[in-house]
Amino acid sequence: MTKPEIETFPSPEALAAAVAGRLVIRLAAVQAAGRTPAVGLTGGTIAVKIHEAVVAASEGHEDVDWSSVDFWWGDERYVPADDD
Repeated sequence: MTKPEIETFPSPEALAAAVAGRLVIRLAAVQAAGRTPAVGLTGGTIAVKIHEAVVAASEGHEDVDWSSVDFWWGDERYVPADDD
């Protein structure tokens, strides 16, 4: 087992930009291999920053076919089924 690599970033925006850049590169690689990538989207403050950064990172990256990415919504909160 390899030792995990820990990275720190000076701001939430820097973290979001790093995640977004890596995600766009990974999506392109998965599609280039002939597969359909799947991405789980969540909410929250950092997730919103990452979603916005993905838009910026994907500009000029024509190698990602966004119509061929499966997106899934996720929510880690537990609430009763009848909760508003």
